[in-house]
Amino acid sequence: MKSYFYFIGCVLFFIFTSHISGNEDCTIYWLHPDQPPLSISKGVGAGMGIVDCMEKNFEKHLKECKHIYINTNYEKIMTMLKNRDNICSAALYRSPEREKFTEFSVPFTIAIANELIILESNINKFKPFKNTKGAVSLENLIKSGFRIGVVKSRVYQSIIDEMLKKYKNSQNIIEHTGSQNAIDSLINMMEAGRIDAVIGYSFEAQYVVKTIGKKINIVTIPIAGHELYGLPAVGCSKTKKGKEIINRLNAFILKNRKSPVFMECTERWLDPLALQRFREYIKNEFKE
Repeated sequence: MKSYFYFIGCVLFFIFTSHISGNEDCTIYWLHPDQPPLSISKGVGAGMGIVDCMEKNFEKHLKECKHIYINTNYEKIMTMLKNRDNICSAALYRSPEREKFTEFSVPFTIAIANELIILESNINKFKPFKNTKGAVSLENLIKSGFRIGVVKSRVYQSIIDEMLKKYKNSQNIIEHTGSQNAIDSLINMMEAGRIDAVIGYSFEAQYVVKTIGKKINIVTIPIAGHELYGLPAVGCSKTKKGKEIINRLNAFILKNRKSPVFMECTERWLDPLALQRFREYIKNEFKE
């Protein structure tokens, strides 16, 4: 009888310790920048940023894991991915350099690229510059005297950077030299009539509108020749644990990335025109 209880005790101890070990193995550190409205740590929309929302979806799917959330910068995220085995981020784009130390999931949504942010009341002024796809020529706007606000330190890529370099001495390119609250300031300048448009993301423009306490209707227009959107994915440490997490997330993402529960993470931060494009891009990109 004594040996029987000893055997049962050993079994229970094994089950208990295995359970604890399993939880430890399944601890995930989610790293993201404190960059509204991607991740919002305080103030308007706290906890309801695009990345915040997606992380909650992933937590519900991996509910047996312990999830720890950390605000940090991209440099720290890259360092942690290289040196830890249970680091993940839902604020990444795939690149050849990052693939050396990051295991990526399939894309979980689309992120609309930089566009032209304008006041809805001025939309008719831009119609003559639209092509058949509804995008405007940045060069034609500059040549026609439109004053375009940009953030000096930002890399916009593609045709936008080409045009900004080409017309860098033009009085129609208005640069905001500060990195903090730059879009806020530029939108205020636009409302005051000092500039005609701002180059930026629809979601950041809507966040600004919701936080400055003014009733401003903002819409965005695609820029001709510029990419329409990017494909963000979850990136985890390129380790056995990281690969296991990604494998489990992939099936969940493929099943849900066209569902309201995923799409609403982004949709709440889009203007009406961008929202239409977002849904169209999702439908076309994720056809499976």
